[in-house]
Amino acid sequence: MNSGSSANILSDKVGILLVPGFTLLTLACVIEPLRIANRYLERKYDWRLTSYDGAPVEDMNRLAIPVDKALDGSDDYGTLFILSAKNVAPHALQFAGALRRFARRGVKLVGVGSGAVVLAAAGLLDGREATLHWEGVSPFAETFPDVRAKEVLFAVSDDIVTSPGNAAALDLLIASIEARHGRSFAILVAEHCIQTRVRRSDEPQRTDIPARFGVFHPKIVAALQLMEQEMEQPLQIEGVARRIDLSTRQLLRLFKTHLDASPARLLSWMRLERARRLLVHSDLSITEIAVACGFRSSSHFSRAYRDQFGAPPGAERTTAPKANPAAFAGLLRSEFAGSREPSQDC
Repeated sequence: MNSGSSANILSDKVGILLVPGFTLLTLACVIEPLRIANRYLERKYDWRLTSYDGAPVEDMNRLAIPVDKALDGSDDYGTLFILSAKNVAPHALQFAGALRRFARRGVKLVGVGSGAVVLAAAGLLDGREATLHWEGVSPFAETFPDVRAKEVLFAVSDDIVTSPGNAAALDLLIASIEARHGRSFAILVAEHCIQTRVRRSDEPQRTDIPARFGVFHPKIVAALQLMEQEMEQPLQIEGVARRIDLSTRQLLRLFKTHLDASPARLLSWMRLERARRLLVHSDLSITEIAVACGFRSSSHFSRAYRDQFGAPPGAERTTAPKANPAAFAGLLRSEFAGSREPSQDC
């Protein structure tokens, strides 16, 4: 096991803040390693579930999870986990004051899932590296340009740590146990979780291109990587072929043989998938999204989007308003006009 030993975030007293819409998988991946560790430790971990007002909190599946108490900035936690996922926008500002008080007292803060959004809304991530679920990294970077957003398994920045949650939370907890109790003990806890390989903090969140596309030809993989990394640029298929030392005809033939699709079609699909995520998870205008995804114009983007998904880009926001944090960005701008103090405090 080699998970990295820089995530020294655990304390004897741990608070776990549940934000509506969190995932049970993330909660289990935070709690279970602590429970297993307590089987062997003389000095046990003591954790408490908390919410904004002490009421039960619904997870993403609308299961109501009871908590031990309401969040209070004077709580004597040494570490506070902030668990959230989608639809964090309406709730993020509620916790800003309490989180800032915890930070001033030196409490270690761990944003899990979209917990980075809650921490960024409190102004605690400016100038720091942070991560969250890969679906939200691009819109997060657009909303919080002062935060260095990365698509990794967890990011450590002094006493603040962020993780995309779900299974990556287990990697973070095992790494944290290793940092505090040593490698052998961390292996013991990992084996109880049937976890034979714990990933390093800087490993990617998503599977690699060969696994995602079911193709292993090195030239196709190189072409897909280039297209994925530079899709916001006005890429030409001829240029892609040239940069991987193929002729355009050779590249077309390889894509047809191995993927039964043209490079242009796959590039368009990549761009449209990214655009769809930005529509749902950001407040960028349709014109800005078109530019960010490499389309020549908003009209070109709208036609391609309608052809792919059967509806215009604007429909993505009107049909799924609860998943769209555009209102959140506007709320941030209005709430933080000249100050980062929220109207309501914990």
